[in-house]
Amino acid sequence: MVENAERRGESRSASFTLPPMVLESLHAGRELGEEMTRLTDVQNIKQKGGAISAFTQGQLTRSSVSWP
Repeated sequence: MVENAERRGESRSASFTLPPMVLESLHAGRELGEEMTRLTDVQNIKQKGGAISAFTQGQLTRSSVSWP
């Protein structure tokens, strides 16, 4: 969210349910990016379609589910 006295803007990416094993890692304090690297062996996955791409076998990407 970006806000000042004259304007307010909000943004959000796609929402989807993460697998329980990923949620457990996040609750343990790991970052989503590092957990996705551990699971997929893809470094910097957010630049390569994001977690949503990995979970959908490339059918969806961070870009494809966002407004331009």
